[in-house]
Amino acid sequence: MACLLFNITLEYTIRKSGIQTRGTTTYESVQIMAYDNDTIIVGRSLASMTEAFQLLEKASKEVGLVLNEGKTKYIVAANTQKCSKPHAMEIGRYNYERDNSFTYLGSLVTDDNNVSEEITNRLIAANRSYFALESQLKSQLLSRKTEILIHKTLVSPLLT
Repeated sequence: MACLLFNITLEYTIRKSGIQTRGTTTYESVQIMAYDNDTIIVGRSLASMTEAFQLLEKASKEVGLVLNEGKTKYIVAANTQKCSKPHAMEIGRYNYERDNSFTYLGSLVTDDNNVSEEITNRLIAANRSYFALESQLKSQLLSRKTEILIHKTLVSPLLT
């Protein structure tokens, strides 16, 4: 029940802040993605992210939500490696550290948009699942149809 109440409050806060939640940063300068207690502000520039953060902070205070500065980090996504990446960012009274990657909804997002580590992690997870089920999948007691169903429901989703 507490999780549901938090999500409703977070949704209300994001809507009240007036920040665009639909579309992508192709059409908007900033976007917010939220799930559970993870909120991500994606912006084209530091100024747009700062403005969005300040709007969200103001709306959060009105409903009683508090930002945990110790758990909050930021990531710079750039097209080139030559982009200047400051190590700390200050917004108001908050000071944030830079991070190179984060996991959002089970997917790894990196600052250089490299997907090779994500692919490796998925292959490892699928291999672990397969070898944990190997004795059941090779069992003579299960039909071929059941083995395929087990593979499709427990192993394949880890790869996609």
